[in-house]
Amino acid sequence: MADAETRVNDAIVELLQSALELLTTDPQLIAAGLRSTIAGVKRRLLESDMPDARFELMQRELVLVVRSYVQACMTR
Repeated sequence: MADAETRVNDAIVELLQSALELLTTDPQLIAAGLRSTIAGVKRRLLESDMPDARFELMQRELVLVVRSYVQACMTR
């Protein structure tokens, strides 16, 4: 499991480092924040009795949060 987490982390960091915009936050820190956010949403979805129709809404909200966070890490 740790091996998969390392690969996911490395992939996120690589994506962040290849961005055209300059980051003002360490890509490792951003990746940790993103992984934690995504894990929290996944856990919420798995543990809830939320109707499947709400999953798409949660996905859109997650994308909004992730996009806003990464943009904030480019402008600080």
